[in-house]
Amino acid sequence: NPLKMTTEDHQNQKDQALALLPELKEELENLAVGVTDKNLLKFLLWKPDVKRAADRFRAHVKWRRENVWAFDEPELRVSADAQVDRLIKGEVMVAPDS
Repeated sequence: NPLKMTTEDHQNQKDQALALLPELKEELENLAVGVTDKNLLKFLLWKPDVKRAADRFRAHVKWRRENVWAFDEPELRVSADAQVDRLIKGEVMVAPDS
């Protein structure tokens, strides 16, 4: 089956992504500061192309900035918010307009 990847294929893909990681960091410059290698590798593992990985990473960062509500900044905890606790127990879901 040509679509089935072997363990060796996965390792080759990972090795290729690791080899491109320094180039991706250079391409992203300050945007990569503070981002773990593990996180950056996700963008290279999708397709081992530095320009495309950088474009995907920039789009991801832009999306996160535009949709901060999706990440509960600060983290949402039911135990710390009586209103959220009441809403969950009442089975009422509230979603932002975006």
